[in-house]
Amino acid sequence: MRLKKLPVFVFFALSFFCSALSDAFSESQMITFPILGFKTVPTEPIMLDVEWNEAWFGEKSAFEYHHGISRIACVFSEISYIEDVDTNPNNVIYRSYKALGIADENMLFHYNINYSDPLGNDQSGVTFAHKTIMSAEGERTLVFCIVRGTPRNADEWISNVNISDSTHEMQDFHEGFFIAADQIYKELLDYVDSRGIDRNEAFYLITGHSRGASVANMLGGIIANSALLDTSRVYLYTFGTPNVTTESDCNAEKYGFIWNIESVEDLCATLPPNRHGWSYKKYGHTKVLVSNWSADKDVFENDYLPRMNVYFRQMLLRDFHPFKIGPFFPAQISRLFVILNPDVNDFYKPVRGFRNKCEFMFHVVFPDKPKKRKKNKSLLGMALFSMLNWGTNGAFGYANIAVFDMHMCEGYLSWLLALSEDEVFQGTPSSQLVLSGSFDAVITDSSGETLITIKDGLSAFRAIKTPAAAMTIAGKTVIGLPGNEDFTVEIMHNSLFPTPMTVKVEHYGEDGVFEGASKRQVISPRSSQVYAFSAGKATAESFDLDLQKMKRNDASSAEAKKLPSATSFLLSPSISTTAASDVDFGLDLGITACYASALISHEKAALGLGSRQNLFWRIYLDESIYAKWADDNVFPSARLSLSYKPFHTVRFFAACDFDFALERFGFDESNINRTFRFGIRL
Repeated sequence: MRLKKLPVFVFFALSFFCSALSDAFSESQMITFPILGFKTVPTEPIMLDVEWNEAWFGEKSAFEYHHGISRIACVFSEISYIEDVDTNPNNVIYRSYKALGIADENMLFHYNINYSDPLGNDQSGVTFAHKTIMSAEGERTLVFCIVRGTPRNADEWISNVNISDSTHEMQDFHEGFFIAADQIYKELLDYVDSRGIDRNEAFYLITGHSRGASVANMLGGIIANSALLDTSRVYLYTFGTPNVTTESDCNAEKYGFIWNIESVEDLCATLPPNRHGWSYKKYGHTKVLVSNWSADKDVFENDYLPRMNVYFRQMLLRDFHPFKIGPFFPAQISRLFVILNPDVNDFYKPVRGFRNKCEFMFHVVFPDKPKKRKKNKSLLGMALFSMLNWGTNGAFGYANIAVFDMHMCEGYLSWLLALSEDEVFQGTPSSQLVLSGSFDAVITDSSGETLITIKDGLSAFRAIKTPAAAMTIAGKTVIGLPGNEDFTVEIMHNSLFPTPMTVKVEHYGEDGVFEGASKRQVISPRSSQVYAFSAGKATAESFDLDLQKMKRNDASSAEAKKLPSATSFLLSPSISTTAASDVDFGLDLGITACYASALISHEKAALGLGSRQNLFWRIYLDESIYAKWADDNVFPSARLSLSYKPFHTVRFFAACDFDFALERFGFDESNINRTFRFGIRL
């Protein structure tokens, strides 16, 4: 009987052993990686423990996002910036490969690039490696392809702005990225084939950050179109990816194995632009990191950000600086970019084009032979920086740090390691309001707190409160608002007659990409009348404005009721002349409703009182009366002045002076002398 039962016992024992062995191979483990990136402050690598599991590969198709693989990819993107591959065989990429059990002979480094060869600047550093893993399918080969971001040399920076050097016209691909990606594609196939790896049985992990991300993204597009690899086995993750293609189907299903991780506040991820005469995008899916515009503000500030800073502080020795204004800053840079260079051809124009200017700047920043900086220039720069920082209430200094933090791979890595998939990816659509004309406005949140005050089309920058944002560009005021909150916009103008102005709504997707704009809507506020509408959620969902017209006293915010005000402080010097070149100088001091005015010329002087009234748009009427001294006589005088204010501080005016030279004031006969003057008032 026992002999008959033995095979059954052996069967169960073997089954148990195989199951345990499989579980052992499929269990995750913590791997300690040496982290040293482009902006890492410590000179020695920071050791970070990151989860790793070979069974992740094949567990899901590459067309499904995997947070664990994304974290590992970001680790390798971070350390890809090493500069000592040739001089330090024990560099951090080598040590990281070894930590995963990769043999020396299964690693290949291509970092020593000769930019004088036919490919020129359009090359990228890359490393390849492979190992046998216990995947979810059993033993398979995993091939690594890690593309380096832009190094500290002018060559690859110049390649970054090679949008279309060969034609100066918009093509299907960013030329610099495509040439580099095509070369790496050939090297990848050669690496696989020369080592006897089965192309369609292997798994692939391809990744990169910044330039490395764009080249990796373009590489994914080439792989998808070539059909030489099984893309369900190609796990491709990019971080802070610039745009690479103008193809309209770049988000088609066949590119679904490409995962782009982005911050909506990352400027580099929005260039080249995708608006108006520019149509650049990226292949695959885009997943958006959490931001102040997408998450609950208290949770973001008191939970997510502190957890993220646990990692970020180790690498940068300081806290992370988020913009807290969503895609607003990148959108304004793109807006300005397309204003100055409306299309690719303009980008290459000698005078206004950016292409040659960028190349010159890169050679200055990354000279072949570093030059010693002159001390007086450094002091001048520090003085200018301090002045700008003071003028913006510290915002300039903060933004100077934030613009780098938003793109650095250290930031992406910290977010991914600190938060779960559900926490770290939170996006929300948003809107921007483009207001054009002469107007005043107040933007308040749902609690009634004033976030932005705009006077004469110019936002009071020092008083702007997040999450709202505002900026004046090319004579237009742009207001940015997140799509997860409610805001109220109240627009007014202190003119006697209705003054037309326009409002346009722009929509931005969860990834911060410009999606379209409404037609301009004309409204005509005046001193006794306010226009109000809901924004934020409302404008992110619809182009239609729920405009309400009301009396000034019915406005919801206290600022709207008193802005603009006849009690505004006035300090205005002026200079004017007659046709006979009789020049006089003036100074007005007080408030717009009533100010003291002084005039002085070669033979005359006057003191008096005046009042200023906005008639319409930027047209103003000043009425002044004076006691004037001339020819040893004192007599009354009046001035009517009509001025035009094209800028925020400058007025051009035409005036008529009425001098009452009457007998009672010592003149031989009574006359009212009229004099016409033209001048400028500040």
